[in-house]
Amino acid sequence: MEILKGSDLAADYTVARLLEETYSRRSLDLSDLSLAEQAALVEGRAIYVIPSASALAEKITAAQAEGRPLVVKYGIDPTSPDVHLGHSVPIIIASRFQRMGHHVVFIIGDITAKIGDPSGRSSERPALTDADIAQNLSGYQQQVTPFIDFTRADLRFNGEWLNKVSLPAPVGVLAHVPVSMTLQREDFRNRLAVGDGLSVAEFVYSVVMALDSVAIEADVELGGVDQLLNLQMCRKVMEIREQAPEVIITPRRMSSSWPRNGAPGLRPGMTVPPCSSHVRGGVTGPEASVDR
Repeated sequence: MEILKGSDLAADYTVARLLEETYSRRSLDLSDLSLAEQAALVEGRAIYVIPSASALAEKITAAQAEGRPLVVKYGIDPTSPDVHLGHSVPIIIASRFQRMGHHVVFIIGDITAKIGDPSGRSSERPALTDADIAQNLSGYQQQVTPFIDFTRADLRFNGEWLNKVSLPAPVGVLAHVPVSMTLQREDFRNRLAVGDGLSVAEFVYSVVMALDSVAIEADVELGGVDQLLNLQMCRKVMEIREQAPEVIITPRRMSSSWPRNGAPGLRPGMTVPPCSSHVRGGVTGPEASVDR
């Protein structure tokens, strides 16, 4: 972007121009890209593609041969009323997949939120009531709509399938998950080392989350680096359930200075002009300088 060269990135005018340009590019049709170009576009904005970029290309090729789009999963637990700005980068990648012609499934974890994702936590999350969860998730679709066209994407709640799970199903999965796979988590080891509590529910959170991937038969899952061990469990559980494991993509963040908790909220006004001054931290990251 020429505007990035020699411009005052703190000036309201520059921020407005960046937002307008970014918003217009985010609506570009990418369905004309070749399979190789699709894989390269996604890989270029990822920190990790697991198991490999070639596996992603193979997934795209296989889906096309079957005459179907990829199923691209992105999930959020409604533990707060805002989809924080840190979520925007994987959501933008999901938007790219959608604009390349693939099918995005946006999952709201109304059940997993009751456990609470333990990733990066030094203590157990406060328990949420059904009323807390309902209030938190009430604005999620509106906040994500500037990125995802929900006329062509699914918005699902994992309670749709998790509420129907009977005990033998998760027990059958857990019987094949080694404890060492969960204990490799540094956050768990740190909590146990200092004598802090770790509930069994937290211990199996990633397995429960993995059942979402099984339910929708995901080809691809997007998530932050902090979610990497959870996402690897999704691959493991899909293999246990005799499904082809999803490809994991962890996109680059806009800013490494934003904490996991307490990051700015992703409000609709932050993604479309006119801009407001509180978005300045977000427009100087990688998404401000990409072509499409």
